[in-house]
Amino acid sequence: MAITFPVYQQSVALAVQSAASGAETTAANAVQLRHSAAAADTIASGAIVGLAIKHTSHAGGGGEKITIRLYRANDGSNLSDLCYEADATFVANNDQGYADVSLPIPFFSGIWATTASTGAGYTGAQETVEIKLDSLAIAGH
Repeated sequence: MAITFPVYQQSVALAVQSAASGAETTAANAVQLRHSAAAADTIASGAIVGLAIKHTSHAGGGGEKITIRLYRANDGSNLSDLCYEADATFVANNDQGYADVSLPIPFFSGIWATTASTGAGYTGAQETVEIKLDSLAIAGH
C-alpha cells in the first residue's frame, strides 16, 4: 500500500531582476526557482504556499513599488500560464516581506518568476528582488 503525504519544501533565494526599463521580460529576466543553489535542482512540481521576498536594489528616497509574477511554464521563453501576481512596496534597501497565498497554488514542470516596475506609481527603473518560494510537494511511496 502506497502512502503519500504533503511535505513542506523551502527553496533557495534567487535574484529576479526586471529589464533596464523596469519592464517584465519573457526570457532574459525570467528566473526558474530552485530548491538549492545547484543549477539543475529545479522545483519540478508542487503547490505554492508563499514567497519570502527581499528588495536588493533600492534607489533610495521613498517607496518603490514592484510587481512579482509567477508562471507555470516549461521554459523561460513561454510565460503564458500566470499563476500568481502580487504588488510589494519597499522603502529601503534589503527590505523584506512575505507574500502569503490564501490557498496553495498547484504547479508542474517548473515555476518561473519575474518582476516589473512599470506603470503608474512605479519607478520605471531596473529592480532586483530575491525570491524564495515555499512549496508543498508529495513524498513517499
